[in-house]
Amino acid sequence: MRELPPPLYVPDEADEAELPPPPEEPPTLRGLEPFELLDVEALSRLPEPEWQNGIWHKGSFVVVFGAAASGKTFWVLDAALSIASGRAAVSGPVVYVAGEGRLGLAQRVAGWQARHRGADPAEHGFHVLPEAVRLLDDHAQDRLVTTLERLDPAPSLVVVDTWARSFSGGNENDAQDVAKVVEFLDRIRAKLGCTVLVVHHSSKEGHDERGSTALRGAADTMVKITCDGPIRTVYCSKQKDAEEFNPYTFRLETARYGPSPAVTPSLVTAQAGSAPASQGVF
Repeated sequence: MRELPPPLYVPDEADEAELPPPPEEPPTLRGLEPFELLDVEALSRLPEPEWQNGIWHKGSFVVVFGAAASGKTFWVLDAALSIASGRAAVSGPVVYVAGEGRLGLAQRVAGWQARHRGADPAEHGFHVLPEAVRLLDDHAQDRLVTTLERLDPAPSLVVVDTWARSFSGGNENDAQDVAKVVEFLDRIRAKLGCTVLVVHHSSKEGHDERGSTALRGAADTMVKITCDGPIRTVYCSKQKDAEEFNPYTFRLETARYGPSPAVTPSLVTAQAGSAPASQGVF
């Protein structure tokens, strides 16, 4: 006689109570919004980068570096005032964080206006923050963001002069410190849609910028300024998403402003060679 198979085991309620509960969804995945993915068609609908002045795109991260007394601050100030006064391709309000040279900034602005009669930085707004901002300090970061958000319309350009003065409490040779500051500046660019420009010093050798290469890796555009006697040369040291612009030269000239006889002199930039027509400076 063939043996029958054993009866199927049917758990009772007591057995079911001893079973482990089903695995729960990991807490880190609950309620999170997924990232947006773009296909090729969506990519094609993104706006083209917009040149702000022929040197950099609006909304980019720009580093301008050079040796002491190379004229880099005069060059940056000329570009910033051109954007504020409507002389650039894409103009708008400018915030200039003057960690260095703030005592002579008023004279330089007045000299620039005397040199460019009819150009008024107040057209869009030229705002000076007359102290360095410690960009590694959370409280200082919050204050700067609050200051920038109060501007209406939002700034088109934010200048940090200089990188070293704004790096207090950190080490500009440390890639992690540099990355933290760059991340904060990227948040400003993303939040306000503005260009952020950093004025920096060159290395002792003078070939590249001082400090960690993490800054170069993060920059969209890098401008190098050198000095050979009275002639200063502007070089494209990096251009991430466009062709490099050709080198061109400028010099510093004396502009006089104020009522006679109390006329005050100030140095301003003046073109010394051929520059691209789309440069938007000088």
